[in-house]
Amino acid sequence: MIPRGTAEFLGLKLKPNPTPFGTAGGPQHGYDAIVDKIRIGRTTVAEFFNVEISVTDNNIPILIGLRPFFNEYVVILNHHEKNLECIRQDIFNQKKNKKK
Repeated sequence: MIPRGTAEFLGLKLKPNPTPFGTAGGPQHGYDAIVDKIRIGRTTVAEFFNVEISVTDNNIPILIGLRPFFNEYVVILNHHEKNLECIRQDIFNQKKNKKK
């Protein structure tokens, strides 16, 4: 699930979804969209193609989900390349420590 502002920035085609979907904050109205590719990790831990996602009508700060996802991954929105990157926390920390 991503907020509408992020979906619009990424250029996703939004299809209204008349059925509310559940979130941590309760039912939300929104949209469905197709993401052509989701890649987890810079060295590709996993890839998913043509994934249907939910887009909230509100620009709430929920990007992908709740715990434990954010305990295990770092999520980076790359404005220049117009993509979201998910990097395992241990790999992110190794790269960060190498830069020091």
